[in-house]
Amino acid sequence: MAMEKKELQLLNSLFATYIKKVNNQVNYQEHNESIHDIVEEKMKELLSMAHEEDNEEIIREQKTLTLRLEAEKKRREIAEDQLDRIIKEKVKAELDCEFQKKRTGLLEQEIQFLKEIYEEKINELQSQNQTETDNNNSDLMETLEKIRERVKRISLEKHQSKMQNIESEFGRMKENMAKLMNNLKGYEERLNNSTDLEADIEHYAKLLEKMKE
Repeated sequence: MAMEKKELQLLNSLFATYIKKVNNQVNYQEHNESIHDIVEEKMKELLSMAHEEDNEEIIREQKTLTLRLEAEKKRREIAEDQLDRIIKEKVKAELDCEFQKKRTGLLEQEIQFLKEIYEEKINELQSQNQTETDNNNSDLMETLEKIRERVKRISLEKHQSKMQNIESEFGRMKENMAKLMNNLKGYEERLNNSTDLEADIEHYAKLLEKMKE
């Protein structure tokens, strides 16, 4: 629509110029030259000028679109390279996440194993001191109870510290995964939009060929 409007404006301007020239020439033409000849000659000149202007405008548009297409192709190549990198980073992040899950399971097993060892040691100490006097036994039981409480506290603190570190690491990995997915969608949209530019160039190329005929 913009192209057609521009062409109409150009034709109106040329036609106004032509009318002005005809009026001027009619006043100064020799009496043996007819107005019909003047009109016919100027109409040919007007059509030739309009045809040349149309061709030049289409050629300029085609050159502009061709340059845009070349630039878009370069941007597409860059986007494809970035897309490959993002996919590789996504795969690496998934592998790291799976590794952390396995690592968490192993740590929980290790903590449980240590707790069982502590319990066994306490039970052994209790068995060995059953034959001692009541006073000594009372002191020993108190000591053993303190040991038990301390072992449980240390085990719990160690477990909580490791779980907090793992949860923090998981949180950072999830954020990175979300950013990677957003970037991936953005590059896919850019690659899809480049096809519209190719269609515009093809349209102007066909129009130029038709005008040349």
